Amino acid sequence: MRKYIECAAREIEEQSFELTKQYLKANAIHKENNQYAIERISEQTEDITIYFKLYSEKYFLGICIDKKAIEVTWVFIENSNECHLTASSDCLSLEELSRHLPFKYSKGWSKGELSKNGKSRHAFSRIFFEILPSHCYDTEEALSLLLDLLAKHKEEVDKLAKVSNLYISICKHQYLSANAGLHLSTDLIRRLSEFNLAVDIDTYIVGQPVIS
Repeated sequence: MRKYIECAAREIEEQSFELTKQYLKANAIHKENNQYAIERISEQTEDITIYFKLYSEKYFLGICIDKKAIEVTWVFIENSNECHLTASSDCLSLEELSRHLPFKYSKGWSKGELSKNGKSRHAFSRIFFEILPSHCYDTEEALSLLLDLLAKHKEEVDKLAKVSNLYISICKHQYLSANAGLHLSTDLIRRLSEFNLAVDIDTYIVGQPVIS
């Protein structure tokens, strides 16, 4: 794997692709211990993609490398998708909602608790389960991975759906100069239907535009 990481790092330094130059004029790669910080690595049959963290941004720089030739074939921006399984209830508390699934919840509140501004109380309980290990996935991949994990606990998910308003919520940070398209395959739509889950997507346009 090291040779692929080194190949991607050379592209950051040498910027042989015009896209690399444009992206790095508007963004800076985050460094940790004097090394370019990697968010995740995705390995396919013929290529490997290294995703790098960007300084003070929630999206990522992806560098795709041919496994045999060990050369860069494409450079792109991967938007950030924070994907949660979310449940709300007028009757159950945060603790009661949390007992339905074996996942540790990431945040939430109980009905009657003071809100963050300290001026009002929550009219309902709400819980967020953030199960995926990273935000560095496109929207469809994030949804698919989440459903893979939920499928292992479908009985518990179905029970929670019967006692709460259960759905998937996504906070998408869309880079200003990246692909804003959204595609949901028929297979993904079918899987969402099997869980009877709605999907709510909030999109935030972020970052500085590329410079030609």
